[in-house]
Amino acid sequence: GSALWLHGAAVASTVALSASGLDHTGRRAFDAPSWRGFADQMVLAGWVGPPLLGLGTWSAGVATSHRRVASR
Repeated sequence: GSALWLHGAAVASTVALSASGLDHTGRRAFDAPSWRGFADQMVLAGWVGPPLLGLGTWSAGVATSHRRVASR
């Protein structure tokens, strides 16, 4: 579809990071004890945030009787 280029960009950036070693360097930087709390919070936000965002948007559409917002 029209967003197929996004998948290609994701693959290309993954290959570039892996080949250059920057993925390992970045992982080691964020494994530092000072970043562990932040990393745990981001994992939680990544799992909880998207469903809450969808539920919040749907709730706002229902509460305001805005069918277009509630249906997305």
